Amino acid sequence: SDFAFSPTDTELAISTYIGREIIFDLQTQAPTLINDSQGIPYLAIGWANSGIYILESDRNILIRGVVPITEAMPWFYEFHNDVFTDVDISPDGARLVTSSNDGTAAIWAIADKHITLLYSDHTNSILSVDWSSVTSNIVTGDKDGHIRIWSSATGQTLLELESHTGAISALMWSPDG
Repeated sequence: SDFAFSPTDTELAISTYIGREIIFDLQTQAPTLINDSQGIPYLAIGWANSGIYILESDRNILIRGVVPITEAMPWFYEFHNDVFTDVDISPDGARLVTSSNDGTAAIWAIADKHITLLYSDHTNSILSVDWSSVTSNIVTGDKDGHIRIWSSATGQTLLELESHTGAISALMWSPDG
């Protein structure tokens, strides 16, 4: 399960492991959308500045416009050697990054669904990924407690943090980057 704020911080999207997505209006605190996947687990959710959000389950990614609600567009990727663990979208809404139990993170071009960069500096399952809206750098955290900040343009590791002793199950950039 996961959550993501809308780009305007007026709505909150939640995905659950039992396959339910809920979007809340934060002013009224009421749900504006409740959608069930018929038991397919949603592992992560992301919300782009363009108003698109991404739902992920196993090896499938669903992309759906938020306003108005449109048909889901399923993507099936066989690049990762294991299931997806997290997903986030670039600040410009043109690319997404996925992380996997295989220890890699992949950047995908949304328009033609091809991989543009593979990051493989982790030695264990990457559990969390987040794309900075300010610097365009990506942060990933793994099962061994290692955190890496890396360039989305080159894949070069910019900073390694290894003082955490447990799995990194969630990461988020501050709004100012």
